[in-house]
Amino acid sequence: MEPDMYRLLLEESEKRKLPTHYITDLTIHDREAILKHPDCTEAIWGLRECGTHLFLKTAYSPDKPKLMNWVEAIFSTFLATWYHIKNGKIKKVPKEKALNILIEWSKRGELSLFG
Repeated sequence: MEPDMYRLLLEESEKRKLPTHYITDLTIHDREAILKHPDCTEAIWGLRECGTHLFLKTAYSPDKPKLMNWVEAIFSTFLATWYHIKNGKIKKVPKEKALNILIEWSKRGELSLFG
């Protein structure tokens, strides 16, 4: 049985018929990240034609400045639909709101990027 968070991503992916390329971002990388963090109940997820970007709110956060450079690059480069996953629900959010959530998590050392 798949974790609830991953099931939400799959359902949204199937509904939107995305990604059309780099599907392994979802089927391998996002899934593995969620499986490695079974207690995680909150995430920001970007869904686009050429893959996904998954940010988990976790107790572990790697090098913050480097990670925030990645966040800025992803948000300024890729056109994606952004989602906030929290407590078993998925909600489409504006890009700016998704970015602000990630900035807050980063400030508290709770941000991890997995895809």
